[in-house]
Amino acid sequence: DAIFGGHARTNPGKASQLPAATGLSPQFNELANHAEDLLNAGDKLRASTLLRELERKNAANKDVLKKLQVRFKSLK
Repeated sequence: DAIFGGHARTNPGKASQLPAATGLSPQFNELANHAEDLLNAGDKLRASTLLRELERKNAANKDVLKKLQVRFKSLK
């Protein structure tokens, strides 16, 4: 299994927050949407892995970190 792989046919992507709302770059926003889909599908391990990566890459942006913490509060 690839952590950064696409969605399984049985679990299509549903999260659709836009970069303007999240403050993330388009690429990081896609990862956040994917992590949200994984979380909703019950795959907490992969979702938390993606969240940690997003937090590391955006450590200097406190506003983005706060939004990520709110969005993924069930992983904390």
